Amino acid sequence: MAVVAVPDEPGAVMLPEAATYQAVAADVDSDGTREVARLVSAASGAVEIEVWTDAGGSWVPLGDPVEAAPAPTGSQGEVVYAGAPFRLIVRSIGGLDRVTLVRQPRFEEPGLSVACCLLLDDLMLDGGVLRLVPVTERSQAADAVLALDMDGDGTDELLVTRGLPPLGDTTFPTEVRLYRWAGNAFAPPVVTEIGVGSGVSPFVLGDSDGAPGEEAAFVAAQSRLHRVSLRAGDAVVAEDGGTSVADAVAVPFEDGVGIAIASRLDGLSVRSWPRDAPLGEPSMAFSANVGSLVGVVTAQETPQLLVRGSEVETLQRLALPTLTPLTFNVTRSPAAGTLSGGPPVHVGMLPGGGPDGRPAAIYAGHLLPFEAAAQTLMAALPGVAPVGLVGEDRRWLALWHRATLPTPASSPDGGRLDVPQAVRGSGVSIVPLGVALTPEIDDAVLEPPLEGTVADRRAVIAGAAGFVARIAAPEGSRVYVMVSDALIEVLVVPTGGVLAVPIGTPVDAESNPRYRARLLVVTPAGHGYLAAWDVHLLNRPPSVDARAITPFGSASVVIDGRTDPATEVRVDGQRAAVEPDGAFRAEVELPPWPTSVEVVAVDRVGNESRLAVSGVGWFDYRALPWIPLAVALVGLAGIVLFLRVPRVKREPRRADDDAAVEEIDLE
Repeated sequence: MAVVAVPDEPGAVMLPEAATYQAVAADVDSDGTREVARLVSAASGAVEIEVWTDAGGSWVPLGDPVEAAPAPTGSQGEVVYAGAPFRLIVRSIGGLDRVTLVRQPRFEEPGLSVACCLLLDDLMLDGGVLRLVPVTERSQAADAVLALDMDGDGTDELLVTRGLPPLGDTTFPTEVRLYRWAGNAFAPPVVTEIGVGSGVSPFVLGDSDGAPGEEAAFVAAQSRLHRVSLRAGDAVVAEDGGTSVADAVAVPFEDGVGIAIASRLDGLSVRSWPRDAPLGEPSMAFSANVGSLVGVVTAQETPQLLVRGSEVETLQRLALPTLTPLTFNVTRSPAAGTLSGGPPVHVGMLPGGGPDGRPAAIYAGHLLPFEAAAQTLMAALPGVAPVGLVGEDRRWLALWHRATLPTPASSPDGGRLDVPQAVRGSGVSIVPLGVALTPEIDDAVLEPPLEGTVADRRAVIAGAAGFVARIAAPEGSRVYVMVSDALIEVLVVPTGGVLAVPIGTPVDAESNPRYRARLLVVTPAGHGYLAAWDVHLLNRPPSVDARAITPFGSASVVIDGRTDPATEVRVDGQRAAVEPDGAFRAEVELPPWPTSVEVVAVDRVGNESRLAVSGVGWFDYRALPWIPLAVALVGLAGIVLFLRVPRVKREPRRADDDAAVEEIDLE
């Protein structure tokens, strides 16, 4: 079974079209309900921050957009912000959300060894007006910024890191700046240098040592794990785990907390790691198909570690701290299986947690944790990253459509400062959670009506111009056109919900090639529907060859020939039967003199070839071997002439013949 038209999605909203760099969920106006803030490219070319709020079930702007980076006008502002990293992070101040814009324009002269400067501004709503308020002095540029509660007091600190130049040997230390909130701005940072081996990509580890507060971590040079924690006097300390890892996360362990470590060599293990002590020996281990660590969720009072498989695409649910496999692993939903091979279906933690606020995860069309035996299916989210649950009672899900952006999506906790991208088709939707928790029908297989082609379900014959798929889908749906595994175009379904989508041909198409074409429709609610075809492109006229054969004494001349398979042939205006291999034969009545017969071959998309064949009825003397015949006739004539030349006979001399010889007079 397959759908012809993508089902409607009541209540789903696609925010106004704008190339989107990032989106986060946060309670911007401090009313207890989370809004959606997004960084977009405005019509002027400037980068702006928009905030959208729930107004009784409809989503409206909260104030006017505020400029994050100026438009490219040739001004000095354009120069310093050109290619500058920027991102939004969400931090907590005593349980209240605060959105901080992190920017890193270049104010220094080109060629300086140290870049400048890091700017931190909070997004504030003042009298219904959004504005950016500086919360720290300008400082040197950084590689990464993290928001986490390092001392456990309910207010996040900022951990800013910068890799330093080498110290003359193989050591690459990292400078750490700790920013602590002090009322209405950050106090001057405490600067510490730690030897983590050029680590420039910290991540939030969680509480792994049992002391108050969260820790950060680096997987630095040679994949060695380093834990970064806060000590007395705001000193930042890095501890070397002494082992190489692929991933790590803090987990419940025995009577306290510990750390789960995924290693490409040793698999998965859970260990203790007390503060200022070496990493403990593995107390539990699991080695089967261990890939990346998705996170920790709790169901029926049992904490579970979610582990994505490395060889077989599956999600393993392991009870903590024993790493005991639970009743079943989670495989991709049927729809997610159909959609594999295109933009990746989402796998990861749901920012801000699930409907009850507790940690939740999404894996390939499933929402975890499962509170019962039945699995909770949902939209597969191909090329879509969840922003978080927003609005009244957390009953809306915000989604960032970003199919052609690299994964993972920007975390609201912060991370590496890279120059952001706003790609084709990016945008933000806000949908009722119940709609997103409805899986795709018919396993996400789409078979839309086609135009300009000859199709047999998924086998398509097309001309040089390609063909057209007529898509019926909810307004704002993204349509991704892929030819030979390359993304060709991103289209948006307009008002009315109908879009004619041209499916082009490969740029380097050879003569009559065969290739794979796919069309992915992603709705505002993150449902994906895939249409795929094996295309035979007919981009040249069919080949045709024929000859005339005249049976002796018959006016019916046989036209015998060959063309491409699946081609229609007409001989002298009459359709001829064509064999599967392209052979054809037809008979035409011709007079006993040379007469031209037209052979027309037309393929299934209308490409046409014409060939003129000359034939003679009754007896085709033209087919005789005239040269040997001429030679033979000449030889025969010579023989006849030779035989018919007269000869003079000499009479025999008689014995009494006394004729005298004439005398010759010499004078």
